[in-house]
Amino acid sequence: MEQTSKLYQARCRILANLPSAPATFKPCKRSCGRAEGRDGGICIECSADDLAEIVGGPNAEAYVKAVRLVRQLEQEQDEIYED
Repeated sequence: MEQTSKLYQARCRILANLPSAPATFKPCKRSCGRAEGRDGGICIECSADDLAEIVGGPNAEAYVKAVRLVRQLEQEQDEIYED
């Protein structure tokens, strides 16, 4: 698989595993035992590992941290506008 495709897939899985709406999680498809994956897919930990193979560990960690921050901000904004 091309690096670009691997990069895109890993980032998409990370986004999917940090949903901004309720979702169903089941054991990781890779049976890693570290986390659950959305709808039984590959978990965020395995996805972050895949991303790290391409962009390096620190960059992968920074990406996951940034997505978590965005999801937190989205949730806070949703709460403001629900009132």
